[in-house]
Amino acid sequence: LQDFVDDNANLNLKAVKKITIIIGDGDTTHTGNGVVYFDDIRLYPVTCVPSKRTEGFAELDYADNDCEINYGEVEAMSADWLTSDYTGTGKLLLHWKFDDGDDATIAADNSGNGRTGAIDANWVAAAAAPGAIGLGCLDFYEGDHVIDNDANTYLDGSYGLTACLWVKSNVQNTDQGFIIFEAIGNFSGDKRDIRYDKEGSNVNGIDVIKCGIWSTEGNQEYESAENVQTTDWQHIALVWKSGERLKLYIGGELDTPTWVRSPNRGGTLTGYDTVIVGKGYKDGDADEGWNGYIDDVQIYNFPLSKAEIANVMTGNTEAPRQVNYLNTSPAELYDSRLEGERSINFEDFALLIQSFLDKQEFPLD
Repeated sequence: LQDFVDDNANLNLKAVKKITIIIGDGDTTHTGNGVVYFDDIRLYPVTCVPSKRTEGFAELDYADNDCEINYGEVEAMSADWLTSDYTGTGKLLLHWKFDDGDDATIAADNSGNGRTGAIDANWVAAAAAPGAIGLGCLDFYEGDHVIDNDANTYLDGSYGLTACLWVKSNVQNTDQGFIIFEAIGNFSGDKRDIRYDKEGSNVNGIDVIKCGIWSTEGNQEYESAENVQTTDWQHIALVWKSGERLKLYIGGELDTPTWVRSPNRGGTLTGYDTVIVGKGYKDGDADEGWNGYIDDVQIYNFPLSKAEIANVMTGNTEAPRQVNYLNTSPAELYDSRLEGERSINFEDFALLIQSFLDKQEFPLD
């Protein structure tokens, strides 16, 4: 091992007693037999490799990923001290049935909250038509849309979201949206919308549904299974709970995505300036938008279950109920408390101090 000594003698590598050769990813047991050839063996000093930390230690070393439990973690815990789970009331925020008739200029809100939508039909008048449920629906074409510009007053700050509606497209293999929560002129991608996309941007999925959410912890984007676009009536529901992955229900069934961008997002919704029905991210121009029908739009500030989605598909609504959201701070180390009763306190601090100044460099001893 004489050849491995640093030219400047900064590393005492003469004391090395063994060399460890790792085959594979280090996390999976590989079996088999045969001959393995080695060439160009190099020796490196023990160092911090965050991906090689053991389970449990990685959760404790969350602040700076330096492979040591130290003051970085204490400082991060102090910043979130006494942050707790959130318990609130989940309720229906908006319900546009679109049963208002041919000459309507507004979409009445049946949630009881008075959130009337303005029907903007600058190009071709949005006409009433037989709907999926109820008395009617709206026929959208060349940029027709329904808008509420005050959505930030009831959506921003929410720990959960369900946006669901019936749609019927006149075409397939299309890039057209049916709901977006950003102001016209400020569409920023598939971060706050639901739309049809003819070619998935990352795995080349054909005829997918794209959607996304944006919270105070960042955005998450989602592409559905392939070949889900249709010219039949279809119920779509975007469901998100703080700290969990975005979900999409198509026809009441949980979809299996072809691709999801970014990890699970905690925090609360942010940047939800408007509710616009009839447009998506790629429909920024005045004459662009959904080509087809939309019916019974319902928006909630909490995640509906599969059974609850089956209920709203019939035109019913869900009554308010208490909902709990787990504290998503990485400083929440102690997990033996019940959901809704957790907070960052001395129980978490005690776990941190038990391992204070422990190191876990790689290769492990």
